[in-house]
Amino acid sequence: MNPLDNITSFSPISESMTRNISRRFPLFIPVETLTSLSADPKNCGDCLTQMWKIIKNFFRDIWYFIKSCFCYRSAYKIPKLHLEKLFGSSEIAAMRTEYWALKENKWMEAIDGEYHYLGKFVFDEALHERTKEPGFVGSMENHAFPLISKYLGRKTSSDFFLEVHKAACWHFAGASNGTLMGHERIGIFRNEEDTIYCNYSSHFPPSDEGWRGFTDSDSGTIAYTDASRSRIHMRYHLMSSAQVRERLDQYLDEFYKEIAGATERDQKIVAIARLSQKMDWLHAVRDGSGRSCVLILQKHLTEYIGHPGIFNYPVRMTTFSLDMWVEEIKAALSSWEKKLNESH
Repeated sequence: MNPLDNITSFSPISESMTRNISRRFPLFIPVETLTSLSADPKNCGDCLTQMWKIIKNFFRDIWYFIKSCFCYRSAYKIPKLHLEKLFGSSEIAAMRTEYWALKENKWMEAIDGEYHYLGKFVFDEALHERTKEPGFVGSMENHAFPLISKYLGRKTSSDFFLEVHKAACWHFAGASNGTLMGHERIGIFRNEEDTIYCNYSSHFPPSDEGWRGFTDSDSGTIAYTDASRSRIHMRYHLMSSAQVRERLDQYLDEFYKEIAGATERDQKIVAIARLSQKMDWLHAVRDGSGRSCVLILQKHLTEYIGHPGIFNYPVRMTTFSLDMWVEEIKAALSSWEKKLNESH
């Protein structure tokens, strides 16, 4: 017999007490965990599991902190990755020429076209009157662009995606520079502890197909948050890091099979668009997923279409139908070509 069955009354920990404990140890003990453990002593059968989870998270976060102390003080160095070579050396050399063709204007490939009039430091200095993120341009120009350039013509893998994320987010320092995580979480897949959601205004209305695509991919849920249907809320399913990796591997395998059979330019764009949408819906990392997906997208455009693109609203890959996103990519390619002609 369980001795707890004889307990008929008790004094649970108050809501205010649980919140005080959670505020004191925000990284390790969620309010929900404390409340569930204290609300009913008959739940103590799960106590050991819950406490082990708390202890594991405690040591995990200490490790992240220690690692960040060493990593953040060092300069980013492009690693030697063993990626399968898909193109010949002369083809790769031509790709690099096109990849860097915009020269001093290359930053335009990483920043929404709607903000270009504000200059390259629009995100660093919050000139768009939104979140200020010092270091954005530096990570792109000094780390992410050179990394992509080095591995043009080689097969994209899950590990390469994580390296792109690390390079693009090298400046991450949490709330102090407008990011949702510290330097210790860069280059790491999200896990079941990461609750991720996004809110979008009617400026980016979801298409019916885009809505279905997101939900059918088992990535999460999406719903309007008001009666006027002016805002939508997207919440991503909790996944372990192993599950995220497995799904990203699957998407990449499917992409390379599709692109291998594509003979026409439009077919290649469709394959690239499909992969970029799936990667965006997966939201493989805690923060910095969108920029990482765009960088991979630019890599594939350079390899299979001939050059990158300039996107006015790259976030549209999240809610557009595949056909709409394909047209957006074509427009981005045209914008890039126009900018190149203007600079000559």
